[in-house]
Amino acid sequence: IAGSVPAALTPYVVGLNDLSTSQGIRGTDGLGLAQYISSTAGYDKTITFSTSGTGGLQVLTDSSNPIGNNVVENTNQTATGVTALVFDLKNTSNSAATIESIKATINNVASVSAYYLYNGGTSIQSVGNPNSTTLTFNNFTPFTVAPNSTTVMTIKFDASANATGTVNVAVTGSTQVSAMFNNSLITPSGSATGNNMVLI
Repeated sequence: IAGSVPAALTPYVVGLNDLSTSQGIRGTDGLGLAQYISSTAGYDKTITFSTSGTGGLQVLTDSSNPIGNNVVENTNQTATGVTALVFDLKNTSNSAATIESIKATINNVASVSAYYLYNGGTSIQSVGNPNSTTLTFNNFTPFTVAPNSTTVMTIKFDASANATGTVNVAVTGSTQVSAMFNNSLITPSGSATGNNMVLI
């Protein structure tokens, strides 16, 4: 018998009554923490789960996020693969987090021709200029952030020749990262903001 305990409800009690079996009994909370008992005779048993912890998914600015800089292009030179933001997806739970989509808030710079999302060193999606202040990456294969680990993400951009303007990219966990624990939607916390990249 498995009892599923919502992570947000703490403490939480699972009551198991009049069981007579040699099977083990497991109660599992929403973060994957389990307690076990076994039975060989009829009895009443209550499993009480204390506070399950504060595990979750956090969005953080990575230490390698570049400082603000001038990006130089001219009539014969474009700027490609310029790093706008490096951020972390930090999973502090005991369950894998599945990432399904990521959005970002950007300055609407017309001369930026493309944006790229990287998982580590691998580009997982590119999009054109959205002509708005919201950048959406939702056409990549969902990936996981392992329990108690951090995945480093990067957003890069290309700018056309003679481009002008300031590129700034930010990601807010609660509204712009779609993620799941054990097939249940979660609300990530935290945010990450890139520094200004000035096109000259």
